Amino acid sequence: MTESEATTDITEHIVAAEPKAQSTKLFQPLDRYFLGAAFASLTASVGLWFLVDQPSGLFVGLWVPSILGLWTGVRTALLHHTLSNH
Repeated sequence: MTESEATTDITEHIVAAEPKAQSTKLFQPLDRYFLGAAFASLTASVGLWFLVDQPSGLFVGLWVPSILGLWTGVRTALLHHTLSNH
């Protein structure tokens, strides 16, 4: 199968899949936990940077991209699971 055939096959599969009412929302309920954790980490990082010491603030600040990367992986896995069931 060529790359263009695979792309067309995937596009047809996505178009044919009937979206659920919940999946049309921009953010799912699970997303709020990840975004809340990332925001809390950012807030804690800024607080630690200015109120405690810079290395602690930097360490906690590194959690933000890790949390968002994990969120992306979970969303991708859920999307793959949804598309594979159709």
